[in-house]
Amino acid sequence: MDEIKQAFVEYFRGGEKERHQERFGLELEHFIVDDKLNNASYLGCIDGILAELAAHFSDCEIEDGHLFGLRSDDMALTLEPGAQLELSIMPKSRISDIEKLYRSFEAMIAPPLERRGLKLHRSGYAPRSRSDEIALLPKQRYRFMDSYFLNTGGSGRFMMRGTASCQLSVDYMSEKDFVEKFRLANALSPVLTFMMDNSDVFEGKPHKMPLLRTRIWGDVDPARCGTVPGLFEEPFGYEAYADYALSAPAIFTKRDGAYAYAGQSLVREALIEYFDEKSDVELYTSLLFPDVRLRTYIELRFSDSVDTAKMFFFVALIKGIFADISRFGPIKRYYCEKNIRAANEAIMKNGLCATVYGMPVSEFIRWLVGLANECLPSDERHYLEQGDWDA
Repeated sequence: MDEIKQAFVEYFRGGEKERHQERFGLELEHFIVDDKLNNASYLGCIDGILAELAAHFSDCEIEDGHLFGLRSDDMALTLEPGAQLELSIMPKSRISDIEKLYRSFEAMIAPPLERRGLKLHRSGYAPRSRSDEIALLPKQRYRFMDSYFLNTGGSGRFMMRGTASCQLSVDYMSEKDFVEKFRLANALSPVLTFMMDNSDVFEGKPHKMPLLRTRIWGDVDPARCGTVPGLFEEPFGYEAYADYALSAPAIFTKRDGAYAYAGQSLVREALIEYFDEKSDVELYTSLLFPDVRLRTYIELRFSDSVDTAKMFFFVALIKGIFADISRFGPIKRYYCEKNIRAANEAIMKNGLCATVYGMPVSEFIRWLVGLANECLPSDERHYLEQGDWDA
């Protein structure tokens, strides 16, 4: 194995945790909107909000004189390309700890929002503003990504400017544990995406079809979105995911803090002349956008941004599902990329009347929530009652 590939493999291996120390991290993206639900601008508005919040954090991200992010030991605030505000809560084992940190964020940001007549909005797509009305954040990497996606699909501009998600991270104990959890997460992704669907507007107009963000991501870049190729083939593990990462177009390189456009040059090619092990591995794993992603944790990326009750429901659901994945043996016979595509297509077409993996989707959801409920600690089961689905 060559040095570059080995570095990616060791990065993934370094994410392994001790058994019974599993934790869950949360990333929730928000639109900042006015009273008419129009997106607030970064310059002269959101940058000022971040500046006011800086006293609550220990570190800040500044590029070309602009403040783009804040970080403390327990949470971080960053901005997505269309100035969507992402709150990242560091991994915790108890849902109540995640809730406590989210409530502290809400209390922290409320005063600067109120002073400006703004509020947080959680949905999978911008509630009123169209993509051509949303200015791209003034970051060089986003400008390069915007140019690159013009040549790979028709929805890159919608994805970057108009979408918002709720993402959860799941720990793994070993390579074998990673593979089993990664495959299960991918197989369940069509149903989980449907359960967390929260997109009823697209480009300022009502949108009634399910899985809007799935449709958008499916038309961004096939080399880095969707399902990781070969995940159900043998062997699959850290090396296979490293090959996937190294075979993707690089988009750009970063050297000494400066970005340079790389376009369709593959990551492996971009790293031949110069390879900074830590920063380059982290950079290029972050530039892959499959529904389920591997970094030093398994990241579930398919959920729309949702309100707080549904968010905590999602955390509880995922915690219960991954508490004992051996219970999901019956659906392993459906493990293949074709079946995942078929499940997504069935839900897009028929919604709650769809059939997935040989079962009506409504029945599948009840089964899924029931299994999760059985494996949650008794004092956390109330979070499942906050969702729209009867456990």
